[in-house]
Amino acid sequence: MYQCEAKNQLKAKYSTGQLRVLSLKPSFKKKPLESETYGSEGGNVTLRCNPEAAPKPTFTWKKDNIVIGAGGKRFITETGNLIIRQLSRDDEGVYTCVAKNQYGSDESRGRLIVLRTPRFLERLPPRITTQVGEVIFLHCNAEIDPILDTAYLWNHNGMRLKDESDMYADRRIKIDGGELTIFDVSLSDVGDYECVVKSAIGRISSHTQLRIEGPPGPPGGLQIMNIGRSSITLEWTDSNSNGRPVTSYVLTGRTQWNSSWTVISDNIGNIIEVDRYNGRKRAIINTALTPGSVYEFRVQAVNALGVGKPSAPSPQFSTLPDKPYQAPANVGGGGGKIGDLTITWTPLPPHLQNGPGIHYKIFWRRNGTEVEFQSLLLKEYGNVGMHVVHVSLNYFYTPYNVKVQALNSLGAGPESEVATIYSAEDMPQVAPQQVYSRSFNSTALNVTWDPIDQSRDRLRGKLIGHRLKYWKQENKEEECIYYLSRTTRNWALIVGLQPDTYYYVKVMAFNSAGEGPESERFLERTFRKAPQKPPASVNVWAVNPSTVRVVWRYVQPTDEEEPLIGYKVRVWEIDQDMSTANDTLVEVEQKLEAYVTNLTPGKSYNLRVLAYSNGGDGRMSSPPITFQMGDYHSDAYGYYVRDAALQHKSIPITALLLLLFIIHICNYS
Repeated sequence: MYQCEAKNQLKAKYSTGQLRVLSLKPSFKKKPLESETYGSEGGNVTLRCNPEAAPKPTFTWKKDNIVIGAGGKRFITETGNLIIRQLSRDDEGVYTCVAKNQYGSDESRGRLIVLRTPRFLERLPPRITTQVGEVIFLHCNAEIDPILDTAYLWNHNGMRLKDESDMYADRRIKIDGGELTIFDVSLSDVGDYECVVKSAIGRISSHTQLRIEGPPGPPGGLQIMNIGRSSITLEWTDSNSNGRPVTSYVLTGRTQWNSSWTVISDNIGNIIEVDRYNGRKRAIINTALTPGSVYEFRVQAVNALGVGKPSAPSPQFSTLPDKPYQAPANVGGGGGKIGDLTITWTPLPPHLQNGPGIHYKIFWRRNGTEVEFQSLLLKEYGNVGMHVVHVSLNYFYTPYNVKVQALNSLGAGPESEVATIYSAEDMPQVAPQQVYSRSFNSTALNVTWDPIDQSRDRLRGKLIGHRLKYWKQENKEEECIYYLSRTTRNWALIVGLQPDTYYYVKVMAFNSAGEGPESERFLERTFRKAPQKPPASVNVWAVNPSTVRVVWRYVQPTDEEEPLIGYKVRVWEIDQDMSTANDTLVEVEQKLEAYVTNLTPGKSYNLRVLAYSNGGDGRMSSPPITFQMGDYHSDAYGYYVRDAALQHKSIPITALLLLLFIIHICNYS
């Protein structure tokens, strides 16, 4: 179609004419076949052949240079297009469209590529059975054309399962392509699982039914049909058994005394099937409840896989009151003032009282001399745990048999077991004999005495300990100080005294009633003071890999100090407390040196030296000398030589004086 335009400043005119080519050789220059055409297995595809030609050409199709005709699943349209239905992998190849008329012919080629639809290599099994708490793995695998993008999707009961990357996903579920893992399986995971494989040309899926076995579900419809003092009749309806038959039932309850659920019966017996079709059950439980209490109940079913969830709590019901079923526990006693027989016990807690008006009855008799029990009803005292009975003063510290019985407004409960207690003690009537005191050090005295007579007539009770009183010789006895020794041994150490001072000492025995008469007094002097000066000029020298030699200067005691007995060289590891130190003893008449042995090479130690006497340990040298044991070897003369000199962290005084002397000589010169 051609058009001519003529125009001036006033108007434009058009003239149109059509040019028709009535003869043209077929040509694919403008519209050749697609170089690649894609189809999917099982689908349809159209290969378009649209050459320029006049008149209309005839069409011939070739596949891999072999002429193919129409028929079967192939169809050639009037316009020359080739339609192939139900594609398979055999249809792949190079297709050629040949167009021909009386003026000539032309052809065009293109490749047909048939893509595979997804195909399962591994399907989900029809059904899977597992148990609560287990880990389950679901796996499906599909064969897919590698040039296509593919996605695995998982559905549970028609709902898409979220991948763990989703913040709202169930953290128990992990999805990795065709693998689905469920950790800690619960009953909520039961149902249909679908694995979906999806690509651009197809979608396939596989299903499985997951069956989960676990403890039974919670029973329903719990009703209390009858309740007595300690018995109950109840009914309930079974829930889902979750794959395993129910083997037993558990009854739990709570009262106004205890808000926690406790087991009343862990295996309910004598179960009656009320309604087989609906799973209705009935049971009678005897002697399991506490009278006079308000109860709530729950029932749990049990199978081979465990105890199921409990039913909803029942309404509250009250048991009928009854007399106490238990006797008071922990019956005992003793103590008090002379003439008292104190009886104690643990009062019954509210859940064991079984009714209102709780009180007690006590029984007592002298052990071995009386046959019949005396008794006293303590009704007006209520829920107490102690009572004092008055006995003759002659029966001090005498064994009695006692027992206690609980009662309430409905009757008396059982009596407790018989317990043996002692009546109150009297003050001792015996004084310690042969009291002797000797100096322990400058600030302590060691006091001894003969063991006292602990017979009933003399001690009149059980010996608890001894009381010591002491005072300076020049002071009055009223200015004494008391020291309490809570042991039955026949000696005591009095500390905190002054050196070189005479002290009087007396001793008394005491029991729970008080102290007895005093002993004769004894006079003794403490030792004079311990050495007040520390050893000086302490030096340490290496001897061999585990021994050092220590030297020091003599300590001269004053007239206020005890004569020296010797010296202690105290050594301990630098990373330990001084309480772990080991002492090497040197007697005063020996040379002022010590060899400390059994040290560990490579370890660091602290060392201090002190003098000691009968007055005790004196002051230690200061500061501590710190040294490290090194590695040693024997030289040509047989002496131990250290590779690196023994390291001191404090400078000996002699070395310091020598250094000052050298500096003075240099300055003078």
